Amino acid sequence: MIWRIAKKEFSLNLLSRKFAIALVLCLLLIPVTIIVSLDNYNSLVRTYQIDKERADKELKAARVYSAVKPILVFPPQPLSIFCQGVSNQMGHSVKIRLGEKTLLGEGSVNGRDNPLLMSFFSIDFIHVLAILISLLGLIFSFDLFSGEKENGTFKLLLSNPVKRSTVIIGKIVGVFLSLAPILILCYILSILILFFSPKVHFSIADWLGILTIFVASFFFMAFFVALGLLVSLKSRSSFNGIVVSLFLWLWFLFVWPNISVYASQSLVRTEMLDQLQQALRNCEKDMLTKKEEITKNLHFYNVCWNCNDGEDEYREVAGSLRRTMEEQRRFKEQYEPIRLAYADKKWQLQRAYLDNLNKQERTARYISFFSPSEIFSHLGSMLCGTSAISQQILYERARNYRETLVNYFVQNKIFASYKYFTPQAESTFLNTWDEQINIASCGECKNGKEFEEWKRKHGGSIDIIYRCLYKDGILENYPPLNISALPIFNQYSLSITSSFPLILMETTVILTLFLILLAMVYKASILYDVR
Repeated sequence: MIWRIAKKEFSLNLLSRKFAIALVLCLLLIPVTIIVSLDNYNSLVRTYQIDKERADKELKAARVYSAVKPILVFPPQPLSIFCQGVSNQMGHSVKIRLGEKTLLGEGSVNGRDNPLLMSFFSIDFIHVLAILISLLGLIFSFDLFSGEKENGTFKLLLSNPVKRSTVIIGKIVGVFLSLAPILILCYILSILILFFSPKVHFSIADWLGILTIFVASFFFMAFFVALGLLVSLKSRSSFNGIVVSLFLWLWFLFVWPNISVYASQSLVRTEMLDQLQQALRNCEKDMLTKKEEITKNLHFYNVCWNCNDGEDEYREVAGSLRRTMEEQRRFKEQYEPIRLAYADKKWQLQRAYLDNLNKQERTARYISFFSPSEIFSHLGSMLCGTSAISQQILYERARNYRETLVNYFVQNKIFASYKYFTPQAESTFLNTWDEQINIASCGECKNGKEFEEWKRKHGGSIDIIYRCLYKDGILENYPPLNISALPIFNQYSLSITSSFPLILMETTVILTLFLILLAMVYKASILYDVR
């Protein structure tokens, strides 16, 4: 009997206009969505390749260890074609600095040439599928009972000796048989488009992720079918049923997700980013005070023949006197450990700020569990490696790599080495200013006294010290460092293994919501008075 009822519903739906419209929507929306997402993914891959090549080139060009600031560029996840998650809102690279730890990502957040166009491409397969399937689930089920009430056949149907549970199950199966081909077609179209794209390659884990999303899609669809059945049982007419169904659809897909965000911001307060930056600046001031104390004790005047300076205490010196080089070495030996200590101190502030952000995100996620569409979207982002949790794993591994790099510097006593700030060999350091003047002026000025006299006669000009090429003082003459022993950050693919408990929990929540609705539908049908 269940199969007869299901077959009847399937036949009616198959010949209806709504099935034809649903099929057309599927054939139009899904290919467009996948093509747009595929184009965005290919753009991200190109951006990644360019940035990775630039980062590698910059690292290999370093002549001193203070210039070693590796930039970790993360490749886009192949499954981001299905669900972008938060990956397009967060930076795809991290620059390793000794003076601070990584808080969040940097670099480009999308691969498009015109970032102003991103608002026109903010769609992905999961969100379009959630909108399409949830809407179709309600449209195909909102009048299953209310329509029969209007036709006067509902009382006759329930007065038959057939069990009411059999009727309900048969109608649910009928709707499933009607929607399943559409859902399967959505995935087949997507996979066919990706199959003929030569730039996309999925691993076995990726295919398992797609399969899991596919299974979760049926649970998600089942919820809205059951919701439509409940509305249909409670409604006196099809008009009332469609109005209530559309309201619930808007509520679950658009209203409640926004409410969960605002609620989480009210329940979990986070300090303003400006406050964090001010606290970090106060740490910087304390650190600079200690820096001044060190320079004062060393009588260090920071004078050099040829030098480059940059962020994170990058300094490159060549051609300076031995005394200057030794002052620089002693300064770095004492100051760099202080910087590392203050990086840990600043991280305590950053960590507290980051923990609050994560707590706020978790709170919003748990509140949004009352919306199956949000559960499905978050489940998709988890399986596709584009969720907030996945991004934090990337940043945490970047911080671990920084610790590995710092340990390498400390164990090899690089901070106390001349190689930290100069590519010049110690044996070539000049001992006196007179030697330097004599070499640079081609012997025309034998010492500093003659140089001062020459300056006086030529109106303060110092051109004479550029008469001869002082090779030891030209930074560009030195080859890059040999960084073969430097710790390497190994690229990796995000695995769903660590997130499996959360994935299982969210899948269970969707299934549980469906079973609760199914129980409510059954109870409503049992209590329905045919009179």
